[in-house]
Amino acid sequence: MTPGVVVYRLDDRLFFANARYFKGRVREAIRGAQTPVSWLVFDAEAVTHADSTGLEALEELTKDLRRDEITLAVARLRTRMQEQFELSGLTETIGADHFYPTVHAAVQHSARRKLSPADGSFTPQPFDRKAFFRAGPAADRCLLAWLRFAPRRRPRPLRAPSPAPWMLAPRRSR
Repeated sequence: MTPGVVVYRLDDRLFFANARYFKGRVREAIRGAQTPVSWLVFDAEAVTHADSTGLEALEELTKDLRRDEITLAVARLRTRMQEQFELSGLTETIGADHFYPTVHAAVQHSARRKLSPADGSFTPQPFDRKAFFRAGPAADRCLLAWLRFAPRRRPRPLRAPSPAPWMLAPRRSR
């Protein structure tokens, strides 16, 4: 566990129907952290689509977090989504240096940045970029919080499959 770091995973598209709910869940995750939060790592591996409302919600969230002195980092963003982020200007808003190939890399980098007591700003500590890739996916276990978001759907009722028409036809005797 890394104090001051919250990891949030979105297991759905980021679009108009869940944009407000997404922002609320992120804020809830930050409020529920055991220690004061200074980094939010957004695990975007499962985000396959984002519309303009979803991108706008993420931009608003980034600005709100920055006002609260929380740094947003994005991990495992797909190439197609990276292009959308760049076209919408979201990469510039978040900061190009806050995108990471793995969750572990983002958490490790956030742990290596410490809060300076003089002015309350973050000062970067030296880190080995190659070490991020050596750790591998097994190192993702060091997360402080792992919240999964999925639309709440009702389970479908179980039904017996209907028989095929040839099964219903009477058999002929020979």
